[in-house]
Amino acid sequence: MKTKPQVFNMINDLKLNEQLIENIKNRSIDQLFIYQQEGAKNYIDNKKDNMNMSNIDDYLSMFKKIGMKKNEKIAILSLGCGDAEQEKYILSKLDPELNIHYYGVDSSLKMLDYAKKNMKDVSFHQDYICADFSSQQFRRHIQSSLSGFDKRIFIFWRTLPNIKLTNIVDTFYNIMEEKDILWMDAKMRSGSTQLSFFQDSELYQKHHLQNPQFIKFCFSSLRAAGFSSTDGEFKIKSAIDPAQKSLECTFIFKLNKTKTLTFNTEILHIDKNEEITVLKIMNFDKKGVIEFFEKRDFHYIGYCEHNRIGQFMFEKKAS
Repeated sequence: MKTKPQVFNMINDLKLNEQLIENIKNRSIDQLFIYQQEGAKNYIDNKKDNMNMSNIDDYLSMFKKIGMKKNEKIAILSLGCGDAEQEKYILSKLDPELNIHYYGVDSSLKMLDYAKKNMKDVSFHQDYICADFSSQQFRRHIQSSLSGFDKRIFIFWRTLPNIKLTNIVDTFYNIMEEKDILWMDAKMRSGSTQLSFFQDSELYQKHHLQNPQFIKFCFSSLRAAGFSSTDGEFKIKSAIDPAQKSLECTFIFKLNKTKTLTFNTEILHIDKNEEITVLKIMNFDKKGVIEFFEKRDFHYIGYCEHNRIGQFMFEKKAS
């Protein structure tokens, strides 16, 4: 019988504010701030749903690679779950007799509110955790609360393009146990040539910088810090990461004036023409990702791609 979902909050508002101050000092804002409060709504308003029946069939086919059985106790942890709209579509297609416990994890309580609403008609057990999943606190919670499952599946949908693989692979390695499954999706590069690099970069210039909803979404964290939209403008810098062969598009806010910000007892000074990194979006290379994870003791299980959305599945090897 499905029980009422619980929400475990590991985010301290005071520490969050202190972290934002440090981010401004370092001129680089952690992506978790983009999805707080107003940012969560702006994300929902901006998001274009790329799911279609073919996409869903692809995800269901990937589920079959895991081989879930009715007599197994299965934990599905969605890290950076956002509004869980994708999970709602996919989990609703699974056999309701499977013994699945879904855990939605996000650093934004507002996002988890959207997730609970989207998932209310999904029949499986659900709980939600407001946490930075790279933190020691979250790791301890996973170790103490998620034992006793026959299978644990860590899904990382929609979030991989915003975080460096070096960060992701170490984070997952330290929270996962032997035989745990890691399932990620990401936007893929259109090709590996210099021409494709320029073409992919051009698409971001056209579809993001000229999209008022996206700019509003990106500006959410800056507004929370005390900036005004008239203080500067967004620009994109593109580069290739040679380690993973990924295209990295960095969204920066370049100030057109000197700015002074006041946080309680702290005063911060930002000069004209200084740049603040707000968001990074990466397009990946299939071979580069697979090789990167295999070198770090993850066994490659499978891959599929539709409309340049690639899905990767790995299993953690015995240490």
